[in-house]
Amino acid sequence: MLSTSWTKRTTNPDPYEGAAYFFAGATANAELSQTVDVSAFDAVIDSGTQQFTFEGYVCSYKQSPVDSSRIVLEYLDAGQTVILASFDSGEIKNTNSWQLVSDNRFAPVNTRWIRIRLISTRYSGSNNDGYFDALSLYAN
Repeated sequence: MLSTSWTKRTTNPDPYEGAAYFFAGATANAELSQTVDVSAFDAVIDSGTQQFTFEGYVCSYKQSPVDSSRIVLEYLDAGQTVILASFDSGEIKNTNSWQLVSDNRFAPVNTRWIRIRLISTRYSGSNNDGYFDALSLYAN
């Protein structure tokens, strides 16, 4: 079962940018997602020439074993039922600094939505310490 306890955290580590970052709280497995409507780009997407770029930063608290952060992007059809393409960062367990996760690709024909999924997994302690900050998705 995935958590709904997401909140913000402001220290330890300091945010990559701004005043706070996403923190899953005291739960074993957590997922936070947002589905972005890109249907305004439908003609360019269907011509095969519309690119989208995602960027975000992940970090984990220094402990052993280390909790993980994972980012998944899903390019979806109009009904949000068919995944036309995807990007998966895999589990990242970086405690040294904020690590950039990025993906740039041409949206597959018939893409009308892009879902961004933030997944945090706890491996030790009481808090789920896979963190996310400075997230952006833009057309280029």
